[in-house]
Amino acid sequence: MIGERLPYLLHTDDALTLTLFFCVLLVALTVRVVGKPFFRKVEQMPLFAYRQNDKTGIETAAGVQPLLLTHATVVTATFAYTLSMQVHPDLSQLSFPTALLLLFYTFISSFYLFSCWLLYQFVGWVFFESNEVHVGIEGWINSKCLGGVLLLPLTIVNVYYNLSFYPILILLFLVLLLPGILLFYWLRKLFYAKIYGSLLLILYLCALEIIPIILMVLGIEQLNGYLLINY
Repeated sequence: MIGERLPYLLHTDDALTLTLFFCVLLVALTVRVVGKPFFRKVEQMPLFAYRQNDKTGIETAAGVQPLLLTHATVVTATFAYTLSMQVHPDLSQLSFPTALLLLFYTFISSFYLFSCWLLYQFVGWVFFESNEVHVGIEGWINSKCLGGVLLLPLTIVNVYYNLSFYPILILLFLVLLLPGILLFYWLRKLFYAKIYGSLLLILYLCALEIIPIILMVLGIEQLNGYLLINY
């Protein structure tokens, strides 16, 4: 006699649990790399060093950005996976293992970050001096790293407490809003130091941030639709 199949639950998925553990480990390693005094060193990094006038000399501690960028990529993919399972429960019936699905989402997340980086490089090359491009890119990288760190607890709460869809979207908006505000203030002097500062501000808000996020969401939806139809 064949029994009924148990419903899929996010918090019982071993691959998902290991991925979250990996993300927590990356954050812990970052704290270890930054060292003490922790908050004073964080305050001196790009995106937080508001009181320093010469921003061209500000650098991030060596080894921090690769760890946090890897973390941001993986945790974004993990959050996309959990949200996709809520929107499309039939994804849990696919023959693909969770690890492979997470790999698909990680590829889309990596492509999103790489596309944003290219956009910032291109706009900086067109409008800014080379040293200003470096300052802007450093701030953008820090904003993505901070967004990844803030997204981790939201992902953990969603996995183990199964929040409903709309509260998750509201919390996600707040998680994205804080790094965006900090990045805006970090780049404000660069924007308004130019005659066409308003144009650059519009490019930042739309082309550099909002449009890539929309394209990433559409790409994930296309992937989900393809998997549901064909597998």
